[in-house]
Amino acid sequence: MFKYEKELELLKNNIPALYKKNVDSKRIKQYKDLDSIVTAVDINMEKDIIHLIHSTFKMDYILSEEGHSKNTLKDRTWIIDPIDGTTNFANEIADFVVQVAFYDLNELQFSYLYFPKENKAYYAKKDFGAYVDDKKIHTSDASFLPSEMISLTSLQESGKLNPNIIPIIERAIDKRMKLRIFGSIGVEFIYLASGKTVMMNSYTKNIWDIAPGLLLIKEAGALVLNLEGKPYNLYDCGMVVYANEAIYRLFNE
Repeated sequence: MFKYEKELELLKNNIPALYKKNVDSKRIKQYKDLDSIVTAVDINMEKDIIHLIHSTFKMDYILSEEGHSKNTLKDRTWIIDPIDGTTNFANEIADFVVQVAFYDLNELQFSYLYFPKENKAYYAKKDFGAYVDDKKIHTSDASFLPSEMISLTSLQESGKLNPNIIPIIERAIDKRMKLRIFGSIGVEFIYLASGKTVMMNSYTKNIWDIAPGLLLIKEAGALVLNLEGKPYNLYDCGMVVYANEAIYRLFNE
C-alpha cells in the first residue's frame, strides 16, 4: 500500500476546486524581473494550497515559487508551483498547470499536476507508477525519430539564446523531428509522460518547476539524463529526457 495516500488524496480532492475558485481573478501581469511575471492567481492559488495542506498537516514544510522560494528541502516538504506557465496563463493560452510534489525521506514521494486545459489530474507515486485520472500512463514506445515530437524549454538565458540548446535543435532537425515549444515545463512533462512527445529538455534549477513533472516522467518510464549523460538528480544544471532507450540511441548515434 502506498504510504502517502492521504496526502495525495488531499490534492486530488481539492486542487481543481481551488483553481476554479481563483481562475477569474484578474490576470494583470506584475514583473518579478525582466524574465518572469506573476499574477494574482499565482499568489492566491499558492496561499490556498498552503492553507489546504496546513489544515491537515500542520507541521509540514513548504517550498513554493511565490512566497517560500528560499526554503530548502527537509523531510515532509510540499513543493508548490501554483501556476506553471504563468506567461501562457496571463495571455489566455491554455498550456499551463497547477503542480505540487511531496518530498520525504530524502526523495520525491508523489507529485500532482492539474491540467485545466484537459480538466485532468496527472500524478505519480514513487515505485507505483504514473497516472491520469487513476488510469496508468507510460511514455511512448516509438523507435523511429522522423516526425516524432521533441519539446524545447529554456531557450533563453539572461536575454540570450541558451547555447546548450543549439546542438539539440540542430540534431533534432537533422533527424527530421518536429520541434515544439509549449511554454510550461509542467505541460512538457505531461506530454512526454503520456506518450505525445518522445523528447524534452530543461536547464532550469528551480525545484518547483522540476520536481512534480520529474517524478511523473520517471514513473512513466522515461530516461532522464543530465548534461554529462549521467542519471539526472535534482539541482543538476540541465536535463535531456528520452521516452525510452531506443529514442536515446537513435538521437545520439
